[in-house]
This record gives sequence, C-alpha cells and structure tokens, in this order.
Amino acid sequence: MMTNDLTTQTTDRGLALAGPLPLDQHPALVYLAGLGSHQSRRVQGAALGRIAGLLTGNPDPLALDWGRLQYQHTAAIRARLAEAYAPATANRMLAALRGVLMAAWRLGYMTAEQKARACDLAPVRGKTLPAGRALSAGELAALMAACEHDPTA
Repeated sequence: MMTNDLTTQTTDRGLALAGPLPLDQHPALVYLAGLGSHQSRRVQGAALGRIAGLLTGNPDPLALDWGRLQYQHTAAIRARLAEAYAPATANRMLAALRGVLMAAWRLGYMTAEQKARACDLAPVRGKTLPAGRALSAGELAALMAACEHDPTA
C-alpha cells in the first residue's frame, strides 16, 4: 500500500541536494529555460515543485538532486500522480519529470542507462468524464414545464 507522502520512502536515500548548484548547472532550471513560453515554464515549474514535494517534503525543485532519481522513485511518482490527477495532467507532469532527467543526463549527473531506466514509465491511462451529467426524463420534463410557465424571455 502506498503512503500519501513519498518522503517516508525516499528521505533516507538522500534525494535532497547537499548544497546549491550553480544556476546554469541545475537540471530543473536548464530544462525550464529550454521551454518556449513563459506560460510553459510557469506550469512545468509548478509540476516540478509538486514532484519535488512528493519526494522530499520540500516543494522547491531546486532543492532536489534530480540526477539521483532512479526507477523506483519515478515509478512511485507516476503511481501517485495517477491517483491524484486526471490522466492529461499526470502525463504533463511526467513529461516535466522526463525533461529534467534528460537535462540531468546532458549535464553529466546521470548515465544514459540511469536516465533510460528512470524515464521508462508508461503513460497514465484513463477516461475523463464530460462535465455535467445526463438529465433523467422526469428532470427534463420538469425543466421544460418551468420554461413554459416562465413569462420572461
């Protein structure tokens, strides 16, 4: 059974950075800088903050040592996101995670094999129900009757 907070499963693995990295060497900032628009950077930055919070209890993506993430961490993140968010949102957040892992590899913080394993996550599947609900025949008849008896336009 998964806990509500992944920090209990990962804190002992030391995923928090020991000290700050230069800004041009931090995988999260390098990933975000490569995104096209301010809106994308804002949204994906918030996603990285949520992921960092799940892993360390600290929602600051700059405090997480992204290069130390392994498959067990990313699989747990995927499971938690699938529980908490709609499929499209969870998959967008996983895309941010994969992007930071790619940046960590490009910066030399992980090997290609480590990156491939950590990124080997299936997309979150599911259905999103349309907004609203279907009206019963009685509800529809009552609605029509109320409209017929209303003198306003």
